[in-house]
Amino acid sequence: VDAPITNYKQDSRVNTLLDDPTACQYVSRENTLANSASSIKILLDAHINEYSDIRAFYAISDSPNFDPIFEPFPGYKNLNDQGLVINSPFKYYRIKFVLTSTNQTYVPRVSDLRVITLA
Repeated sequence: VDAPITNYKQDSRVNTLLDDPTACQYVSRENTLANSASSIKILLDAHINEYSDIRAFYAISDSPNFDPIFEPFPGYKNLNDQGLVINSPFKYYRIKFVLTSTNQTYVPRVSDLRVITLA
């Protein structure tokens, strides 16, 4: 576990599948929905402390086998001028978690992960 990225909003390496320098990541497989969705909700149990952190990202597409470009939750580029979420239906999605710590004795822990897509 490490913490090589200091600014998740501006460092584009976290948006990629292969270039992210963080040592501890969870990336889901591509999930296919029967009907298009317009939002994703993540529920999980986690333990973090002053040394550790967990960041959640999502990638969506209308096409299968897509090359994911991950966006941080709640989404920086999917908000309009009034701060409202832009509606963008999707049928395929992936989730990515970046788990970091500045002290390897205190690592973040995740359990009971549930991802819900909403129409």
